[in-house]
Amino acid sequence: MAETRIEEKMEMFDQEIAGIKELSKMLSGKQQQAILSYINKREGAINDQ
Repeated sequence: MAETRIEEKMEMFDQEIAGIKELSKMLSGKQQQAILSYINKREGAINDQ
């Protein structure tokens, strides 16, 4: 049961990250760095759970 919730949450994060990566293609270098930093923090938080 908990495993299913984790998988659903991981899928949601994957979709969110994919969307952010698409957006980052249209942004300046500084904005891209900020977004990559955000993604790395999110992925770190996911891995800590």
